[in-house]
Order: sequence, then C-alpha cells, then structure tokens
Amino acid sequence: MWTLYRKLSYLHVILLLHIFVVLYFTALLWRWNNTGRTSLEIPVESSRRQHGAIKRKIVLFTTRWWQSHFPYLDEANRFCPRCAFTENQSLWRDSDAIVFHGRMLPDVIPPRQKPNELWVFMLFEALTNYDLKSITDKIVKFDGVFNWTMTYRRDSDIFMPYGKFVNVTKHQRPGYNESWAFIMGANGRQTYENAVYQVTPSIIRNNSKNQSLVAWVVSHCKSKNNRQNIVAELQKYVPIDIYGNCGDNPKKCDVPKAHALAGVDCKIQMQNQYKFYLSFESDNCQDYVTEKFFDIVSATNMIPIVFGGVDYKGMFPEKSFINVRDFKGVKELGEYLKYLDTHPDQWLEYFEWRKHFWVQNNRFVAGYCALCDKLWELEKLKQENRESKTYHHIWDWWLYRRDSNKSSSLACE
Repeated sequence: MWTLYRKLSYLHVILLLHIFVVLYFTALLWRWNNTGRTSLEIPVESSRRQHGAIKRKIVLFTTRWWQSHFPYLDEANRFCPRCAFTENQSLWRDSDAIVFHGRMLPDVIPPRQKPNELWVFMLFEALTNYDLKSITDKIVKFDGVFNWTMTYRRDSDIFMPYGKFVNVTKHQRPGYNESWAFIMGANGRQTYENAVYQVTPSIIRNNSKNQSLVAWVVSHCKSKNNRQNIVAELQKYVPIDIYGNCGDNPKKCDVPKAHALAGVDCKIQMQNQYKFYLSFESDNCQDYVTEKFFDIVSATNMIPIVFGGVDYKGMFPEKSFINVRDFKGVKELGEYLKYLDTHPDQWLEYFEWRKHFWVQNNRFVAGYCALCDKLWELEKLKQENRESKTYHHIWDWWLYRRDSNKSSSLACE
C-alpha cells in the first residue's frame, strides 16, 4: 500500500512539473507574439521618451506583418526621431496611432483603450493579390472604426508607394552614406550613384554593344489584363529576352536565389545588355506601381516600358518611362523602340530627369515617417478644434475608385 502511495506521489509531482513547463513556455510564446523585437524597446514608464525638447509620438503596430514582425521599425526609429515605432502591446493606451495590417485583421474588433483613439488601416499589395472572399467578411466588420488609410493609393491619408521621385530643388540631394543608401534603396551605393547620375556619353558606349533590346522578368505567366498578349505581339517587331518562369526558353539571372537583393541585382546586371525593360503590371489597379519599376529607374540605365492602370504622367517625371498606351498599337511601339536604339541622343533624353530628381526607394521607412509627420500635423489641427475623420465603409473605399463626378468603378480591372 505504501509503495502504491509513493508511486502516485511521484506521478503527481511529474504532472505538476509538466503543467508548469507548459505554462512557462506558453507565457514565453505570448510575450514573443505581443512584444516587438525592435532594438528600441520602449519601457512603459518612459513611453514618452524625449527627443530634444519634443515628446515623441508613439505608433503601435498591433497586428502581425503576415507571419512575422513589421519590418524596418529600427530604421524608422532612427530616421524619424519625432516618433517611436513599436510592437509592444503594453503601450496601447499610451500610443498616438494604432496600425492594423488590413490582411491580418483579428476576427473580433479589439476594444478601444481610450476616447478618440486613432486607428490606421494599412495595405500595400494590389487588390487582386488578395483572396477577396476570405477577407471581405472580416474587413466589413471594421466599418466605422478606422480614421486613416495607409496604402499605395494616392487618395489615402498616408500615401505609401513602393517608391517616389523627389524633386532636387525642394529636397537637397544627399551625400552618400549608409543611412541615405538605405532610405533610397536596399541596393546601397549602386542606387545612390545612379540617383545622382549625370547623363554622359559613357551610357551610349555601355549600351552600344547590347545584343538584345528588351528584357522582362516575370513569374505569373497569365495575367488578368492580358499583358502576355502584348509581349507576344511586341516580339514580332523587337527582340525580347524573358527571365523567370514564362516563355518558350526563359533565361536565368546569374544571381544566387538566396541573395536578399536578387531581384535588384539581376536588373543591375541586365543594364549592360538591354536598353529597355518591360515593367508591366499583372492587373490594372488604381495608382498601383510595383517595385520593379522603381528598381529600374533607381538602379539601372534601362528605360522602363510601362503598362497598367496608373496615371503615369501625373505621377512621374516626363520621359522617365515609355507608356504602351501612348501608341496606336503594339507595332508602332516596336518601331519607336527600334528608332531609339539607332538614335542615341533621343534615347538619352529619357535620363534627363535625373538632373532634377532622385528616387526614394524604401516604402516602409518613408511611409512610417509620413505617418509620423501626419500625427504632428494632427496635433496642430486639435489645437484648432478640428476632428479627425472616420471611414464608415472601409471596404467600399478600398474596392472602388471614384472620379470627380462621384461615380464609382472597381479599383482594379
């Protein structure tokens, strides 16, 4: 009997130890998921950390960035010193803005921690890149709760494109250093040197030996806007080399796939062989321009040929691109490319914009800083007793575009 009692006691001890271990690691996992891994940890007692004489605004990212943490928060904390960016959920009540990734919204709307709390709806990818059926029901639950939008759309409260052209006359072009290389683009010095590039005859010499004329890197072979048909037609008039997964005999870049910047490095290699690059969108979405376009204009000496649902002339400098829609047909486009190939002076005109603009090519840090600036603008509006707005139908805003006559159509066609 005594032996049985001791065995039961041992089992109880083992069971208690097992429960303790499970609870301990559960607590660690909860802390991992609810505390941002930024080097600038913001303790609760010093959440209003001073920057000079100015108290910093706190921006809290409350959802996950897909299955990971939000990127580049450390860099944003360095480059935007008037704000503190964090994923530390214990700072919710002290935060000035709560940012939600629209693709990772919770099933249940969390309670607001204080009156007049400012919530930000953030999405980056084109509408058609999402499974609409899986997110529609979730997003409509958030009608009437978001105050600001933060997307690639120009009608967003915080415009956050993949990149932007910055006028040199308004913003002094920076001298090269690691910080500015990061802001301007992840490919560092190559981006900087091209951003300050003055058009010289060396471009002509470098491109006079090109064996091919046009390059295209593509992974989705069939798109909703039928860009593949335009490429097939254009191939009748000019040589096009296709890289990736599409075409009869696709080429491969001599860049390791594991390299974090393989996409940019591949295009940098291409500039020694091609004069033009097809920057075609897979869908015609309002204001959506992929990172491929900004990779080309910021890091190479190729001219991007664009096709999408964007007002390119309204967004980018003159002659920084060639738009398929500016021609009567694909044949006319092909003839124009051959003309530029044999007339270097006219080809060089597509680089004149670099005398007046440089390209900012990091959407995350630039977007975070724009959000910070808007928070400080709101401070001034509050002093003038102006109220912030609310999106009562956030999904309708995201799904449709509206023109000056207030008529609407799908934002992606």
